[in-house]
Amino acid sequence: MGLRQGNREIELGDSYRVYPKNRIRTSKYTAFTFLPRNLLEQFSKASNIFFLLLSILQTIREISITGGLPTIAPVLLLILVISGVKDFFEDFKRWKSDKAENLSKTDLFLFKKSKKQEQKLVSSSRP
Repeated sequence: MGLRQGNREIELGDSYRVYPKNRIRTSKYTAFTFLPRNLLEQFSKASNIFFLLLSILQTIREISITGGLPTIAPVLLLILVISGVKDFFEDFKRWKSDKAENLSKTDLFLFKKSKKQEQKLVSSSRP
């Protein structure tokens, strides 16, 4: 039993097929990808790359005035940590919003145009 729409045939009652979940995901990170993706995002900024190169150059005793101690590295680390914490809380808010949206109930309305065609309207129950 199928429903014809142009060149596409939609089978009704396909309980044997596995369909992907229809979920919203706007968050950038997962628990596993937060650290690598956030570091990649942080080091895509020219200023962070500049300070990383300065701290690497400070470790070379022959050209360093700090005796081989990277004195700028703690400042860079502090900036990375503050940016990472900010990104974590922003992404956590996105995740909570996605979860609320995915758990909201929806209504499905079927309208019969003719004997062979149906039109579906999905409405969120949220105001």
